[in-house]
Amino acid sequence: MTHPTSPANWFQFNYQQFLGITLLALLAFYAQSISANNFDDKKQLNVFLDCSSCDTYFIRDQISYINHVRDQAVADVFIFVNSSTTGSGGRLYEMDFKGLKELAGIENKFKISFAPTATSDDRRKGLLEKIELGLVSYLIHSDVSEDMKLTVKIQKEGKKETKVVDTWNRWVFDIFGEVDFDKNQNRNEFEMESGLEVVRVTENWRFVNNFRIDLRELTIQTDDAPIVNNRHRNWFSTKLVKSLGSHWSVGGYGRYQSSTFDNISDQIWVAPALEYSFFDYKEVLKREITIAYRVGYINQHYYETSIFNVDSDTYGNQTLSLNIRYRQPWGRIFTSLQASHILGDFAQNRIELDNYITVRVFKGLSVRLSSEFEIIRDQLNLPGGDTTLENLLLQQTRIATDYDLSFGLGINYTFGSIYNSVINTRL
Repeated sequence: MTHPTSPANWFQFNYQQFLGITLLALLAFYAQSISANNFDDKKQLNVFLDCSSCDTYFIRDQISYINHVRDQAVADVFIFVNSSTTGSGGRLYEMDFKGLKELAGIENKFKISFAPTATSDDRRKGLLEKIELGLVSYLIHSDVSEDMKLTVKIQKEGKKETKVVDTWNRWVFDIFGEVDFDKNQNRNEFEMESGLEVVRVTENWRFVNNFRIDLRELTIQTDDAPIVNNRHRNWFSTKLVKSLGSHWSVGGYGRYQSSTFDNISDQIWVAPALEYSFFDYKEVLKREITIAYRVGYINQHYYETSIFNVDSDTYGNQTLSLNIRYRQPWGRIFTSLQASHILGDFAQNRIELDNYITVRVFKGLSVRLSSEFEIIRDQLNLPGGDTTLENLLLQQTRIATDYDLSFGLGINYTFGSIYNSVINTRL
């Protein structure tokens, strides 16, 4: 029989005592944390911001009088921000504020736009100002209202508003260029990309022009002889669209291009088009379903004789496309379905399906699915003859295929503290 004070029993007793004390300490710490969080919930608003294009670190740092939470389910206020590129190259933001729980029924909407020349700092400060303004109607129901003060700037009598004069008459120009050079003992590669975009957008008209030059020169040294690969693509495209109201638009497309990869020495394409939007165009930031029809004329010449034993082609084609875009608090949906064929030869056709969906499944978990699928039956421009191994490896020219398929699956899960107001970017 073991004595109660023997080393074995003493160790067992102290080990159990240690576990008990540790468990009590953890429970006390957890209770204190819950108590502190509940106290903060009563003092400050819980705000959930859904904005993929916002500088959230800056906003959290500047708006320190609310709790920035990561879980929409515990929020008192939900802020949903949509953004899109305007025709002039600027950015348009639309903000929806929605009160939850005790604040249900209180909603606000704001829009703010920025010129193409606006810096990222200009945009984040402008967004911050609108977000703070939108929060006012919710803050007055919290303890923060005791420290709020309203300031309104009133225009002095007799002071005339300054009319903004646009010396460029809504024309916007964007020039870009990039040069890359890579060299070692066995390989030399030079790449150049340059282009110009010219855009003019009004309420009733949209005029877009793009010029681009892409050049790639690659030389690989081998024991026999150097392998040289020169590839270029040059093109100019133009698009003119006229608004016919809140649901209809009519326009025209034009393009000239030259591409060694596509075996096209020169191509001219023109096509009038008609589009119908099932929703008002004003709702484009949140939801969009459009159907468009194009009928075009194509004339092209080839670097090498094509698989149909011709050096040029002239033909008509028609295209029907359906585009669906949704961005809601539960996630995003994008689907584009396009079908086309050569007039007079339905066997020469192409079907393209491109889509993705991002959905919030439950607290902290979101899933993204994406896919691209093409059925290709209209490769009139493919060069005749057999493709060499060198062309395959260097991607010198396009290769015949009946289809192209890709899938993507992504998952994101976040857990832990729902409060994220503290910012620390050290190291």
